[in-house]
Amino acid sequence: MLHLIKSEVVTRTPAYYLDVHLEKGAKFNQPLPKGWNTFAYVLSGAVHFGPDTEGQVVPKYSTVVFNDGDCVDAKNNGDDITQFVLIAGKPIGEPVVRRGPFVMNTSEEIQQAFKDFRSGQNGFEKANDWRLRK
Repeated sequence: MLHLIKSEVVTRTPAYYLDVHLEKGAKFNQPLPKGWNTFAYVLSGAVHFGPDTEGQVVPKYSTVVFNDGDCVDAKNNGDDITQFVLIAGKPIGEPVVRRGPFVMNTSEEIQQAFKDFRSGQNGFEKANDWRLRK
């Protein structure tokens, strides 16, 4: 059974953020516009992505990046409920610079993000208290 909940989030470019829960044996198909970037992150269980005779099984805490296509197919072949998020969006054509946990547009912005993190500023005010969950 599929339960749809509409969010009131407004984005600058078209995007999908879907939280998908699949019961044992359940299938999911999401059409996507051509040219969008799409990935899924598995939160629980293992999800078979792709057609029944092809594709791959993606375990929990793993990410799969999809090629440009017209849809994403998923199936729960396991015994437990699976959950994954499917995130897709129209590329905005901006430069991307990555370093550690930060993704920005320029090297200077990355350096500023590290400085803000170390000094507890600009959204990192409580970062000194952050701990990993085990």
